[in-house]
Amino acid sequence: MKKIFLIVILFISCLNAFAQNKITGTVTDAGGSPLIGVTVFEKGTNNGVFTDDNGNYSISTGTDAMLIFSYIGYVP
Repeated sequence: MKKIFLIVILFISCLNAFAQNKITGTVTDAGGSPLIGVTVFEKGTNNGVFTDDNGNYSISTGTDAMLIFSYIGYVP
């Protein structure tokens, strides 16, 4: 019984891992210059990253995720 329970738990864990999407991109201003330190996070979660020195980001999200971008001092 314990073996079956363990196998079921491992299977569910694997399914959850496969439900992840990796999203990458670059954040730039209107002139095309990269924006450093922009916060990119998945709405409704604590999952987030910052853009690097070239404005690039990479985040693993769930399916149908909505990304929120936040940058101090920037008015859209």
